[in-house]
Amino acid sequence: MKNSRPVYYMQTDSKWAGLDYSAKGEHTTIGRAGCGPTCAAMVIATWKDKNVTPPKTASWALKYGYKAAGQGTYYSYFTPQGKVYGIDVKMLNSVNLRTMDKTKRKEYDQKARAAVKTGNLVIACMGPGLWTHGGHYILWYGMDEEHVLINDPASKSPERLKAPWKTFRDQVK
Repeated sequence: MKNSRPVYYMQTDSKWAGLDYSAKGEHTTIGRAGCGPTCAAMVIATWKDKNVTPPKTASWALKYGYKAAGQGTYYSYFTPQGKVYGIDVKMLNSVNLRTMDKTKRKEYDQKARAAVKTGNLVIACMGPGLWTHGGHYILWYGMDEEHVLINDPASKSPERLKAPWKTFRDQVK
């Protein structure tokens, strides 16, 4: 499975982009704020149930309070969502890598690279740069010597699907 492309969903797919993904007190859609549930749906559809799509995972996130008002999906969403489908999701870190000491950051970089090299999928939250102006989840599924291979739920732009490791490393949160 290493470097083989997982199921690829776009949060902007017309089948669900306009569906509600709103926390209390806001109005937004899967298309505008559903990158987290879309990434979760890609993992679940690849490994457990090909019928799982972003509306199903977004609905679950809303039902259990994992949508942050005025933002996106809480980091804590992925582990319990995976558990529903028997997928053991591990959070590699819970602090912003961009502000972390270089030595500590290198440890997280190595853990994530090792996970991908052994065929695991990594949902990464990106900070400002190539993928977003604020925050955005992407699915990292493979790599070659110099590039990361990504399913970006918001874009099929080649530079966002196969990006230099340095660009990815500098922008991942």
